[in-house]
Amino acid sequence: MTDEFEQIGMTMMKRRTGGSAQTRNRRFRSHFGVTPEICAHVWGLLDPTTLPEHTEKKHLLWGLMFLMLYETEGVNCTMAGGVDEKTFRHWSWFLVDEVSMLEANVVLLSDFLLFLSCHYLPDN
Repeated sequence: MTDEFEQIGMTMMKRRTGGSAQTRNRRFRSHFGVTPEICAHVWGLLDPTTLPEHTEKKHLLWGLMFLMLYETEGVNCTMAGGVDEKTFRHWSWFLVDEVSMLEANVVLLSDFLLFLSCHYLPDN
């Protein structure tokens, strides 16, 4: 599932998936605030019974992009592939709310990974 998030994110960023993993991860984090691995983990934590039928992985990325970049709605819609403002608003806020319900698990995990990345992992 990590590869799916990386592919969707790279498509949104208009980037190819080739090149070094460090560069791809840096670019991904600069747009979405987390790595594709974290996206996959968060997606796995979401309760499928609370998600509408048409929820897609890209919607999680929309919500993360919204939180990370905090751009105007028009810019966010363009970066999300030229979607309608109402569509972007609906899905990005829905997924932000769903992730916020996971606050204890996600914050704990992200704090731990932030600690690791600051102290043990090279940032190229």
